[in-house]
Amino acid sequence: MSVLTQQQRLAVGDRAVSAERRVSDVIAASGATFPGSGASLTGVVVAGVLDASNLDGAARTGLQWNTVSAVEADDVVRAESVITRVQRSADTVEVDRHLRLIDENGNVREQGIETWRLPEGSAVGTDPATDFCTVAWAELLREPLADDRNFTSSLATWDGTIGLCCLDGSGHNREVHLRIYRGRIIDIS
Repeated sequence: MSVLTQQQRLAVGDRAVSAERRVSDVIAASGATFPGSGASLTGVVVAGVLDASNLDGAARTGLQWNTVSAVEADDVVRAESVITRVQRSADTVEVDRHLRLIDENGNVREQGIETWRLPEGSAVGTDPATDFCTVAWAELLREPLADDRNFTSSLATWDGTIGLCCLDGSGHNREVHLRIYRGRIIDIS
């Protein structure tokens, strides 16, 4: 499992961009050997070494990786990452991060979503406004939608439920339901 170090508090939307480096130099600096042309793990290793974002004492617990055009030894790439989810539970913090390898022409070569488990006491910022498909997030919609005449008038004669679902980086389905009666949200679950 990869382990990184932290320099600041983490929150959804935090971005990091590395300097551009030749793939063969990154592999050599990491102590690994270049696995060869088109190897599927080369991009994962390069992204992990180049990534400039920091997760103190974190352990990677999930990875979904997609190769558009596999990085090769002579390619020059940079890593860009953005934190897309921070979820705090009673005893852990999970962070999802979207990571991309971009070549010197600006093309995304490889990308993926990593899930990291942070140690207890990690400095993270949680904000219901960025925690899509949760009850807390949906509660933030209640008042603005009540004040939105387009929303209320279009559903003025409707009785039903609007369901929203997403798949987070760790592969979990998150789902929230807005119970609507005559243009008003009467329940969120």
